[in-house]
Amino acid sequence: MTDFSDAFAKMLNYNALNCLLNNGAITDSSQLKFHLYHLRNTDQNAPYYNIPDSDSYIYVVFEQETGYMVSNCAKLQWELTIARGVSDFDIEHRTIRFLEYQASISHLNLKEY
Repeated sequence: MTDFSDAFAKMLNYNALNCLLNNGAITDSSQLKFHLYHLRNTDQNAPYYNIPDSDSYIYVVFEQETGYMVSNCAKLQWELTIARGVSDFDIEHRTIRFLEYQASISHLNLKEY
């Protein structure tokens, strides 16, 4: 996480530990395993960079132990949420993960990015 400021790294730790998917299972930030990716500005990634007011540096962060995921590109965040999918349990019990999935589909369909 050396690519980000200390304040941002602390925020990522806090958010991963407190995300709904973690549900208190991981309580020590030393157990977190972040994977950071920079989405290069290429022809293939142009749909993310050609969004009005998009950042010039698009990233996505995955935390392996808690399932926390974040990107500074809303379209990419929603697509990743949809790609992650939901379980039958999530659908049957209308869990927060299912509701996030539904909202992501809605945002993408409405081009709210």
